[in-house]
Amino acid sequence: MSARTLIILRHGKAAPHDAYPTDHARPLVARGHAEAEFIGVHLATHGPRPSVVISSPVLRAHTTAQVVARHLGVPLRTDACLSTDAGVRPIISMLTAEPPEENVLIAGHNPTLSELLAELLRNDQPGRGDLHTGEAAILRFTGPIAPGTATMVDRVRLTAEQH
Repeated sequence: MSARTLIILRHGKAAPHDAYPTDHARPLVARGHAEAEFIGVHLATHGPRPSVVISSPVLRAHTTAQVVARHLGVPLRTDACLSTDAGVRPIISMLTAEPPEENVLIAGHNPTLSELLAELLRNDQPGRGDLHTGEAAILRFTGPIAPGTATMVDRVRLTAEQH
């Protein structure tokens, strides 16, 4: 089996909770759009290039994923397991159901995505810790996607100096 890449992307910066009637209705703010654009351009230019982008159906994550998928020219799907409180196990199940040759980008929310990152990384790998808004963690697997089997390739995000 060849190496497989998983990109875990936390949605870009969103509007405050108290500005919208529901959490799911919160859109990206200007910085969130800039973060999504940065990730999309970075991956299109430097790789790795996923075969598909799979997003939470929640507005802020879905908008982030749309921008990235457009830059990459790849299909965008939604999956409820990436919603705000779905948990790590359903995401791992969804990922293992993807064809093994597919490189995948998932877009969703904390704390679940940071928990997923910690769960997938090998014990000897640095890189655990919370994903910032608009940050992507790039993981490599030499076998099936499973807990404790990933190697951290990179973490990518728009910094204040780049904004």
